[in-house]
Amino acid sequence: MRLVAVCTLALAVSLSHGARAQGPSPIRIIVPSPAGGQVDNLARALSPHLRELTGQPILVENKPGASTTIGMRECALARPDGLTFCMSVPDSLSYNPFVFAKLPYDPAAFVGIAHLGWTNGLIVSNTGAKFSSFKEMLVVAKAGGAPVFWATWGEASIPDVYLKWTNHRAGASIEAVPYKGAAPGNQAVLAGEAQVTYMGIGVSRPHVQKGTVRPLAATGKSRSPLYPDIPTLNELGLDPGLPGYFAFYAPPGTPDAIARRMHTLVQAALATPALTQFRETYAMEAADMSLEQFQQFMATDRHRAGEVLRSLGFKPTTVTSP
Repeated sequence: MRLVAVCTLALAVSLSHGARAQGPSPIRIIVPSPAGGQVDNLARALSPHLRELTGQPILVENKPGASTTIGMRECALARPDGLTFCMSVPDSLSYNPFVFAKLPYDPAAFVGIAHLGWTNGLIVSNTGAKFSSFKEMLVVAKAGGAPVFWATWGEASIPDVYLKWTNHRAGASIEAVPYKGAAPGNQAVLAGEAQVTYMGIGVSRPHVQKGTVRPLAATGKSRSPLYPDIPTLNELGLDPGLPGYFAFYAPPGTPDAIARRMHTLVQAALATPALTQFRETYAMEAADMSLEQFQQFMATDRHRAGEVLRSLGFKPTTVTSP
């Protein structure tokens, strides 16, 4: 009965936005990072279920670059008509306001649709690195010999924050190497261009199993059951305390009725067996937030991120203009 109600609701959305005789209008999901990363994988896993629920084609569009600002700008400029949405991680709306003096969008203006799940990750190194633990990495980084290169997804991205927090707390001088997103950053570590990066646990698992990367530390407050022997950054005294998660947003000005309908549709898609299996594969935890709870969380998370980034010396002075 719930699925029928959701489909009926979705059809009403489609009809209200001018679906023509030749077929319903497609829904775009903008992903501000490259194909192959975990955000992209999640968007593509959600798509067939949203298509089934809405009866509308779902188009996932990757718009990477400039610390996610290119894709988020496009989402911000889209008509708030229920046909364009975007998915991202905390970088886009919680971190970027404290890094860039002139963002091409207002982070506080986006309409929160759904929290898609919590995620923790691993700090990993390639097997060619001259260290096999996080503590050994710090020793090498402080020795002043060959530099340690840490792949990030750009200024103030999740791996960049972990890097800078590590340097700040441990007195190290690990060097950031920015890439356009998780997929190219991960590939750089696998290829030996950089030694270290952050990977989501689900993304890292096949590489750990193949022996192509080495887990050094886990994020989160407690050890991962998948890696019980790997210490957390919290244990090492190097955790900035910022949660990892995936989220679904609508452009500024999106009416509340559309936001509520899409929230219902996304939650229905997340409840399917396929998405439950996806979360298990990628070691994601369900958030189970209402629309109001998620929108309040957005403001709280941005406030906390500001505290951490200011403590690291970030100032909104870097200008970006995608």
